[in-house]
Amino acid sequence: QALGATLSTPIQQVSILVSLVLAFVFLDESVNAVNAFGIFLIMIGPMMVVGRRKAVKKTTSSGTFEPQYGPGMFWGAVCAFGYGVSPLFIALGLGDAPKMADGVAGVLVSYVAATVVVLFMVILAGGKVYMSSLDGKSAGWFLISAAFVAMSQLFRYLALTIAPLSVVVPIQRLSVVFRLLFNAAINREHEVLDGWVIFSIFMSLAGAVAVSLRTDVLLGFLFVPDGLIVILSRSIF
Repeated sequence: QALGATLSTPIQQVSILVSLVLAFVFLDESVNAVNAFGIFLIMIGPMMVVGRRKAVKKTTSSGTFEPQYGPGMFWGAVCAFGYGVSPLFIALGLGDAPKMADGVAGVLVSYVAATVVVLFMVILAGGKVYMSSLDGKSAGWFLISAAFVAMSQLFRYLALTIAPLSVVVPIQRLSVVFRLLFNAAINREHEVLDGWVIFSIFMSLAGAVAVSLRTDVLLGFLFVPDGLIVILSRSIF
């Protein structure tokens, strides 16, 4: 709401750093040179968004949407923390050699827990009076969003039952491409599609892939010589 979906994307990509730190601390994983370069690319995204705020403000001065960087950065950080922590908890909850049924059960438990939290927040906000103030058009979009998010979460859990985090997470990062396409198509008046912002999104996406994908697989795909792959795959800490 504060930044729009496009501007908030590079900030949300920081979630991969949260996952990396947790994996480093709790799963005894290491960081190599390619991972470190990916971390650098991920951090460029939020810095470019903040650095371009004056230029973005000029481009939106004649429009109806003006980003609020303070609240947007704060809630984006909260979102990144939640997205970063959740894969570890999901993997721990699914356990060793999970089955498809475990993934479906995990989605059920997650959504029941989320429903309890949201109901509590709605009650604190005013209950029926608060909900009645919601615009009907907005409610329709929220319902569509709920259906697609629930479906995507189901497939996310199912994917984690048959593939490691290092494979699932980079594929999920491709969602930013669809976000750009849909924002440009149906939500243009509430978004900032500045060229530098779009560039920062793809920089952070490349960083997420470099951090989360297996280094030997990534460098092999890029046709890097085997000797260099060995050097770049060595742990630096």
